[in-house]
Formats: sequence, structure tokens, C-alpha cells
Amino acid sequence: MRETTLVRFNIVNSLLTPNGVFDPRIIHAFQEVSRETFTKISAHDRHEQELITVLVTAKMLQALSIRPQDRVLIIGSTNLFMPALLSFCCKEILVLTNNKQDEKNLKQQSQEFCCNAIKINYGPLQSGLKHAAPYNNIIVEGGVNYIDQSLRNQITLMGKLIYLYPLDNYISYRLIVEQRMDTENFVTKVITECPGFMLSAFNNTIAEFNF
Repeated sequence: MRETTLVRFNIVNSLLTPNGVFDPRIIHAFQEVSRETFTKISAHDRHEQELITVLVTAKMLQALSIRPQDRVLIIGSTNLFMPALLSFCCKEILVLTNNKQDEKNLKQQSQEFCCNAIKINYGPLQSGLKHAAPYNNIIVEGGVNYIDQSLRNQITLMGKLIYLYPLDNYISYRLIVEQRMDTENFVTKVITECPGFMLSAFNNTIAEFNF
């Protein structure tokens, strides 16, 4: 067994499954996608401290109950790891970044991954992508103190929005999912609370995501 394959196998069996990640499509995605493939470009720049851990990523994806026909918007990605995982679970993934270097890296990684389902976009994060809405799911890949209603309005009926809410001056984070029940009402559920170390010192991104 190749080393990278063994690492992915160990991640699933030693980390994901023991911590309650059972969705077969998510498990399959983690078996197929190597995180190192997409994080090596940013390994020596500012993004080294901005990577959500594998377990938090898996928890986020499982909480959304993503279907094969879904369209997903990811806000704030610095690499293609989460979009690549999602490409095994849904129909279309739109990625939004507000950083030109990230946009360049994401497009380069997307070409190397050869997945037509992933589309890279540049623009302000807080506005989402209104022109391509609605989305079945929206993922904010970072911590936020506030979500604008205009972003919620881009979610389909029964669609979900997921994000990390900082607690105790960013010492810990609450993983929150909101589900749209009708045009005005959302049901909010706390999935888990994460110590700061689980997010690899994510504070730099939080300042950037202060909607």
C-alpha cells in the first residue's frame, strides 16, 4: 500500500469513524483525496496557520447531509481540499475567495485536479454569489461573528448554512448549522464545540471573515 493511501486509510479508521463520521460518501471522499496535495502550495506562506483540521472538515460536511444533486457555495477557501472532497458528494461546487493569490492557487489546483464541477470565483466574501444563487448548502470556511441576511437569502428551502462561531475571545469555536424552513425562518443547531488547537490557530482568517 502506498504511503499516501495508508495515511488516508488511517485518517478514516483512526480519526473519522471513532469520532462519529459515518456518511459513506464522505468516508469515500477522504479515502480518495489527499489533503497534502492541496496544502503543499501554501505550506510556507501565511495560510499555514489557517487550515481547518481534517476532523472539523468532516464534521462540517456530514452535518450538511449533502445530496448528489446539490449545489454548494464555499466561502473563503485558501486551497482546494474541501471542494475536492465535495466533488465526490454533490453536483456543483462554487468557491469564493477575496484574495487574488488564493484565486490563482485555487484555479491552478482545480486544473490539476481536473474536476469540472468546481468553479473558482473572486469577490467580497460577505456578499456571497448572488448571481449564481440559490444554493442547497453554503459553507463558510472560517470563523465569523455575524452572518448577513443577504447570504441566508441565497439558500434554498430546507437548505443549510454552516460556519464556525468564535467563543471566549477565539479560544474555542462553535460549529453551527442553520437550516432554512421557509422564507424567513431558520432552525439553528450546534453540532460541536472545538478547542482552538483543532483549527490550527485559525485567528488570522477570523479577522478576514468578520462579516
